[in-house]
Amino acid sequence: MQIDLGDAESAPLLDRAVIEELRINVGDEQLLALLGILPEESAKCLYEIKNALSQGDLEGARRFAHRLKGAAGNFGAKRLEALACGLELEAETLEAAGSCLPALDEAFEETRRALAAIA
Repeated sequence: MQIDLGDAESAPLLDRAVIEELRINVGDEQLLALLGILPEESAKCLYEIKNALSQGDLEGARRFAHRLKGAAGNFGAKRLEALACGLELEAETLEAAGSCLPALDEAFEETRRALAAIA
């Protein structure tokens, strides 16, 4: 069974209010440093999700999807957060989890580019 990613894929790429709140709380220089963490952490999580799925470990993939969801949410990456949440909470099979990967990869790349543009 595939997961319906329609709502997640239509979520805003970035929540500018979250980013602005971070800017207010930590300042411009620290914000840029913090925003640099998300692509690195997201890439690690995506690697681990794919690795877990390739080993038949659905629960491992879900754990890393949870980690990705949290990191994305903390930085206002709403689409990435929503897609990771879908994998974490709705994927009941390896196939369903695997069906989330193209959308996660795309959201990661779009988020990475959007954050780079902010920097």
